[in-house]
Amino acid sequence: ALAGGFTYVLDMPNNTPAATDFDILKKKTEIAKKDSLVNFGFYLGLTEENSTHLSEILEQCKKDSVPIIGTKVFLGASTGSLLAENIENIEKAFAVGVPVLFHGEENSLLKNSVFTTLEQHEANRPAKAEIEAIRKIKKAAEKYKNTAKIYICHLSSDGGLQEALKMRNEGFNIYLEATPHHLVLNLEAITSSPIAKVNPPIRHKNDMTALQNALKNSQIDCIG
Repeated sequence: ALAGGFTYVLDMPNNTPAATDFDILKKKTEIAKKDSLVNFGFYLGLTEENSTHLSEILEQCKKDSVPIIGTKVFLGASTGSLLAENIENIEKAFAVGVPVLFHGEENSLLKNSVFTTLEQHEANRPAKAEIEAIRKIKKAAEKYKNTAKIYICHLSSDGGLQEALKMRNEGFNIYLEATPHHLVLNLEAITSSPIAKVNPPIRHKNDMTALQNALKNSQIDCIG
């Protein structure tokens, strides 16, 4: 990271072991304090099981100087076992007051069928899943509208972008991110490379163009 000019690294929770409790976060901090040459921080992964203990976990982290930057919520299965679909549990993430980051794919709309092309992968994880996930986020954040800090990771579709911008126009404190690959790749230009298999998927040219325009217009806040 330092060789590449990065002085701050934030570790996502979807690795092994998943960062879903204080003990794991404490152990990560001890390793990072010993070995890291740059500043670092961690995200706590939300699960259906730990949602009732968030305040307790965050309080322990504060007491032991574990640098928690926010909570990460996977609304759709992506990597590992991290998944939180219950709106009541997502509300609990907003209740504790730290930024809440979202992998925005509605799990019930994701298909687990076999695929051999990027087009089939995109069809298995359609833009509708992103749209519905953002609608779910809005519903969960409604009662915390004045305090919730909402961060949408890796927007991939024009439809998802428009839903997120609606939330912003309605007064939600929402930050939007796009990735280099969703900003410069599209299915019309690449069809077969397995390197381009990502979640959420690479989508169509109109989605890519919408994200590019939103970045130019400062509607997207950062590149992730």
